[in-house]
Amino acid sequence: MFGGGRPQPIFDPVRRVATSSFMSLNATRLFLLINANATGGGGACFGDSGGPEFLNAGGTDVLVSLTSLKADQVCRALAVNHRLDIPSARAFLGQFVPLP
Repeated sequence: MFGGGRPQPIFDPVRRVATSSFMSLNATRLFLLINANATGGGGACFGDSGGPEFLNAGGTDVLVSLTSLKADQVCRALAVNHRLDIPSARAFLGQFVPLP
């Protein structure tokens, strides 16, 4: 049953959502605390890179960053995200999609 070797990821087609709390912000990155709700479910993890991070502003979800990496092995502490409101990101994205 347990043959050893490298762990194999198991595909789970269930779409999941996690709520994260603001931790800090710098010139290019948004840092989110992903254990604030302490439900045991964690937050961003392996395979989530490139996924969206939304801010709910007045009932409307606004895309603010993309998941870049997580800072711990068990995906329950800190998520690091690339900001989309900075000039370099907007210049890149503007080549492909209309921006507000």
